[in-house]
This record gives sequence, structure tokens and C-alpha cells, in this order.
Amino acid sequence: MWSFGRKSVLEGSEDEELLTFLGKGAELKGSLHVDGPTRVDGIIDGAVHVKGTLIIGKHAVIKGDVTAQTLVSAGNITGDVIARESVKLLAPCALMGSVQTPLLSVEEGVIISGTCDMMPASNGHEDLPIEEELLQQHEQFPATASQ
Repeated sequence: MWSFGRKSVLEGSEDEELLTFLGKGAELKGSLHVDGPTRVDGIIDGAVHVKGTLIIGKHAVIKGDVTAQTLVSAGNITGDVIARESVKLLAPCALMGSVQTPLLSVEEGVIISGTCDMMPASNGHEDLPIEEELLQQHEQFPATASQ
């Protein structure tokens, strides 16, 4: 709290004021939609959609898909992650699901079980969200006989 000029990545950035906070011990069942920077230290059983930076503390647990502009996580996520700008995973983060982002940073000690699709921030198809373009690319390849 009293950092005197030192700012941890988990405390947010200087250009964004923290608007929404779900503290340790708080539990939410259902989807969370926030238009602005958000920090989660509690438990969410449902999807999380943030227009801005989402910070997930080391005690947080999210069971659902996560979308954000930027994601910084040290907590547990069971679900797919889509971030338009970047994803930064800090130990002791555990992510069980896929990741779609143009920029991914993974600290030593992080556990990931899933796939990662890294697309450039400008995908050349401004009318299509990144995830829709990925689906179209995957549909171009025919299924093998074993499937």
C-alpha cells in the first residue's frame, strides 16, 4: 500500500485509475462485465469481460472465460483467455485453457495447460475480432479421416 514510488505490476499502471475491485474472500457467481480497469482477488464462477486492464491477484480463482484489453495474472484461471493487447502471467499463476493475444509473457513457475494463438495486434481485418478470424483460419483446414 505504501510503496513510496515503487509500483508493482499487480498494483496497476500510472495511466489507469483502478475502477472495480473484487477483494479476497468475495465470491461472485455469474458473468462480470466491466468498462474500465479491474482487479480481482476473490473467486468468480462465470465469465469475466473487461474493457481495459484486468489484474488477477495470486489468491484469485476464475472459473470461466476471460476477455480484456490487457491481462496480468498471478491467480488461477480455468477457461479461455482473449486479450487484445497483451497477457502477462506471473508465478504462481495456473491457466487451464487457451490463450489468444498478440503479446504473451510467462514468468518461470507459471503452469499452463492449453493452446496459445498469438496474432498481431493489427490483424488486417479490422471488421473481424481476432477470435473470429482464428475460427475462419481453422475452418480452412479439412478434418482428417481419423476425426
